[in-house]
Amino acid sequence: MAAPHGDDELIEQKTVEELEQEFTQKLDQLSAADRADPVRREALLKPFGFKHADWLRFKAALKPGDEIWTYRSSPESWQALAGRAGLVIYRNGKPLRRLLTAMN
Repeated sequence: MAAPHGDDELIEQKTVEELEQEFTQKLDQLSAADRADPVRREALLKPFGFKHADWLRFKAALKPGDEIWTYRSSPESWQALAGRAGLVIYRNGKPLRRLLTAMN
């Protein structure tokens, strides 16, 4: 299976449930300032926090048989401050849609 970008490495296949658990913060993980601000608190406690709307669009693109994979660019790209990581939907062995979760 080809990676989403030429130098990206696919890491592992995940389910929606696994990703929502992994990318949802708990109240005790928030800073005191984030807990005190009701708007920030509400946003940060949703799956993918401030990227929640992006996550909902990503999930909406899923069809039966699709796979979600995590990916990460090369260590060299991170050292060069051009690293990226995220999720990619694969359909019939081809990348369909990406969701960026980290970059530097």
